[in-house]
Amino acid sequence: QYNSMGMITNAVTKSGTNVWKIDANLTFQPTFLAAQNLFPANNPPTFGLYVNSTAQGPQTSFYSPVVNIGGPIIPDKLWFYASYQQNFSHRENPLAILGVQNNRPTDTTTSLGRIKFTWQPTSNDRVHFAVNVDHNTIKNSVGTAFVTDAGESTIDRGGEFFLINYDHNFSETTLFQLQTGLTYKGVNQDPASGDYTTASHRDLSTSLTDFNAGSISLAEQGNYIHETKWRLQFDPTLSWKVRALGTHQLKAGMQTAWLIDQKATGVSGNSRYTDRNGVCNERDPNSFAFCNQRTDYYGDNNQLGSLTTNSHALNLGFFIQDRWNVNRRLTLIPGFRLDIGKMYGTDGNLITNLLGVGPRFSATFDVFGDRRTLLSGHAGRNNDVGNIFIAQH
Repeated sequence: QYNSMGMITNAVTKSGTNVWKIDANLTFQPTFLAAQNLFPANNPPTFGLYVNSTAQGPQTSFYSPVVNIGGPIIPDKLWFYASYQQNFSHRENPLAILGVQNNRPTDTTTSLGRIKFTWQPTSNDRVHFAVNVDHNTIKNSVGTAFVTDAGESTIDRGGEFFLINYDHNFSETTLFQLQTGLTYKGVNQDPASGDYTTASHRDLSTSLTDFNAGSISLAEQGNYIHETKWRLQFDPTLSWKVRALGTHQLKAGMQTAWLIDQKATGVSGNSRYTDRNGVCNERDPNSFAFCNQRTDYYGDNNQLGSLTTNSHALNLGFFIQDRWNVNRRLTLIPGFRLDIGKMYGTDGNLITNLLGVGPRFSATFDVFGDRRTLLSGHAGRNNDVGNIFIAQH
């Protein structure tokens, strides 16, 4: 419809009515209902593989209560619908580190909440206001034998969505719609110990990371990342019908998105050690044989420390299209879109302007006039005028 990149999903969420409704359900899997398999412990190949694990069987449990309620606040005028879900997941991973077998727990907690208000002040006006909340935490998110308990990480992420939709019928042939909202998301990944001063050590001979969390990935060398994302969306559209040489359903509008991203990443102790067959201690000459490499990490000010980036992106799209029913068999949909992108870097300066033009055309032909055999074709041009990831990197 808008020459967008990829797929458009239109989700119609549940709204309250004049009838009170409530339902609740519980999904539960206690440990005694979950199988405990005796399978080989996760173990680096350096130490050899365990055929039969001697550790206690890993425990697994899951609980998820859900409650939904909706009804009228002012009958025939104002309704609400609310939903809340809470997930508790406990899973143990069988590990063997330096010959010691144990089960390391990974605990995940997820909170999902939503409330939606629907207001219809007149027969021609309707407003939807919704708030979504989601929060997720994962303790011991790595869960492998390549890191010790001291080398584990935690994830804490989630956000809020504030959405407003407004529909107004000027007449039977003219409809105005406004979709707007604000979203916030925070993503934090940290050492499980909360220690930001001790450097981690990775032994090349065992592929084992100890003393603190190692790098999150090859692309993210830090062992902690704190990122916040904001998105402000404003999309007004106008639809109207015209009868001339058939029937026309025209639609025009704009799509505006302002994105803000702040990201801080760093390495505990601002250094990371790579050892071999032992633990390197720069203050102990007896350990120098174990020392292979020390890597120091700098921020953007050429000082040891974390790196913080701030980036912004503004996307503007303007479109118009016509669904033209030429006759009972032939439907044509011509359209045109203009996209403007502006990206700003950490220093606040404009990185670049991007401009894209997107014509499109589609046609549907009913071969026998019975709506059973249709021929359709489509051609269009999509414009990606930049996003916050490009601006940040």
